[in-house]
Amino acid sequence: MFIRLLTVGGLIAGTAPAAGARVDAGCDVTRQPGCVAWAQHLRLPAPHGRNGGRTVATSADGTMVFVAADGTDLAYEAATGRLRWAVPNGTSGATGTEDLAVSPSGTRVVSAGATSVTDPQGVGSEEMVVTAHDPATGRQAWQVRQRGADGGAYAARRVAVTDSRVFVAGQRAASHELVVLAVDARTGRTSWLADHAATPAGPAEPVAVVATPGGERVFVTAISWKDRPYVQWVTVAYDGATGKQLWVSHHRVDGSAAQPNGMVLRPSGDLLYVTGWSKQERTLGARFGFLTIAYDTSNGSPVWSGGSSSASGSDDLAWSVDLAPDGRRLYVAGYTGGVTAGYRLEARNALTGQILWSSFAPLLSPTQDHEGLFGRARVRSSPGGREVYVAMSAHDAASPAGDDPCYALAGFDTATGRFLWKATYADPSSAKARHLEDLAVDPSGKRLYVTGQAANPGVGMVETAAFETKAPGLEAGVHRR
Repeated sequence: MFIRLLTVGGLIAGTAPAAGARVDAGCDVTRQPGCVAWAQHLRLPAPHGRNGGRTVATSADGTMVFVAADGTDLAYEAATGRLRWAVPNGTSGATGTEDLAVSPSGTRVVSAGATSVTDPQGVGSEEMVVTAHDPATGRQAWQVRQRGADGGAYAARRVAVTDSRVFVAGQRAASHELVVLAVDARTGRTSWLADHAATPAGPAEPVAVVATPGGERVFVTAISWKDRPYVQWVTVAYDGATGKQLWVSHHRVDGSAAQPNGMVLRPSGDLLYVTGWSKQERTLGARFGFLTIAYDTSNGSPVWSGGSSSASGSDDLAWSVDLAPDGRRLYVAGYTGGVTAGYRLEARNALTGQILWSSFAPLLSPTQDHEGLFGRARVRSSPGGREVYVAMSAHDAASPAGDDPCYALAGFDTATGRFLWKATYADPSSAKARHLEDLAVDPSGKRLYVTGQAANPGVGMVETAAFETKAPGLEAGVHRR
């Protein structure tokens, strides 16, 4: 079932009842790991980019689930999937909405992206759009629209939210130079703007931005085109109060490419981890493999660097990284090629980089995403630190949709890497293709939320689903005696 949306006085309301979320009644009884608690399909009022969910986050207390879609921000009740509000966020055009985050105290939900505007010469251009909402009602608290001082077009890519400041990493639309904006989280007033035209960062597309909890420092990692024709990666640190650039660190592979895809900050703030893929120079026969670099946040120097490939001649592409709550383990997930393509998850000692274990998600074949890339995955640790989860788009012959792409989840034991459970979701009546974009974990660890695009030919929908992770009082995968 899907809900078609229409605009009503600035808010967007569903023409179908909010209770129209698909709910698996068995979840209320069995609460088995991987049980689909609810799923929502929303068709937006007009085409907006890919017309799918781009990112998902939960409220601080776990009662709400927020999704950013092109042109619209959405909120669901976490327990039931009921649509609480859907509000235009000011984005439009080819870039649309890119990211969404919630402040630690839960007082702000902030999305970021770009909107197409027409300049005086009639040429399509873009401006960065950042919008803050009240989590309970969706009411707009403030909105910032930013272009260059010289009139140059900006596009926002990623956002990090603290209780004091909102940090947005974007780029100039024409030259692709890195742009970082900081605004006051309460008022939306601009604190500083770092425009990196003609600086060591070079042309770069941000893939992640993180900040210390108090907003003292902010870090951006980006795909860099400084060494064309090969992409490399660049990581930049700023003073959160002033925007002063503190350090820049590059990772290059001579005569080859390397791409960052994720970043996470250790809770103590001393180490910053960037993960992606790179040429595995010291692995016989390997082409590209997972690569993670740990940086000293005080000066940007690498503390350790760890690469891995599952098999000789295999292309392994890391897409996502997360830390255990205590900051002692690092988890990296992505695609593995070779004879049998699939999804791989590895765990490392966060202080030394030592590989602790490497596991595969069984019987799930990778799919191509909307950009034609294989094996995009998202990894998140459970709040209790006993399990780690990987979300994927996959082919699963055992799913109700047969060989159609479905959302897939897998749970692993963090101590050993042992595979615990697998779950898939596909509704054959609503879509023939699925591109998963993001994964969020309930603060209590009881549920996982995924969002992305579900599409039949010519029709795209925002598809969000909730999965149970454990039975009452039990970790998933642990059974009563």
